[in-house]
Amino acid sequence: MKKTLSAILAVLLAALLCACGSKTVENTSSPEPTATAEATATPSPTATPTAEPTPEATPSAPQLQLGDTIENDNFKMTLNSVEVVDRHEFSTSENSTMYFVPENGYRFLLLRGHFENKSTNVIPSSSIACTVLVNDVFTVNCSRAEFVFERERNWEIDPFTDFNYSIRVSIPQKLANDLKSAVYTIQFNDETYNVIYGTPSTTSTSSESSKTSNNV
Repeated sequence: MKKTLSAILAVLLAALLCACGSKTVENTSSPEPTATAEATATPSPTATPTAEPTPEATPSAPQLQLGDTIENDNFKMTLNSVEVVDRHEFSTSENSTMYFVPENGYRFLLLRGHFENKSTNVIPSSSIACTVLVNDVFTVNCSRAEFVFERERNWEIDPFTDFNYSIRVSIPQKLANDLKSAVYTIQFNDETYNVIYGTPSTTSTSSESSKTSNNV
């Protein structure tokens, strides 16, 4: 009887062990995929530096000689002669004459020609600035170089009229007696003209040379 009971217990124990062994724990969770892709930054193309605009070179002023003519939309101006005088005299009418004399120790240097006002406006002499470089060493600035219309109202010229003109400057007697060259820089509005008389050793304008020259 005891053997039978032991056998039954052994069978039940074996069945119990089998039931427990069949239970397996399943891991149903799948591992999170590991992100391996790295964001690749696309480098921006290197900007090519833009060259600074090169300012255009200022056109050099026309180089004129005696016998040439300055002409634009406003006037026509001939360049007839350069002379040294002790007295600047001109007729303003049939019976009237106007004259100017320099101070002691000076003489007048005159650039002379004919001036025609082509515009509908009065042209004042003050609108025409002039600087003169004499013998490459002596500069007369625009405040002392006088543009004169050879008429009674010598400070202006009327529309559609024409008169002789002079650019009058005072220069020391010594330079006047040994005149070799004169470079006139004439400006009207934004226009500039160089009038060269004689044979200056430099073609620099009087405005540049005034740094080392004596201003009258």
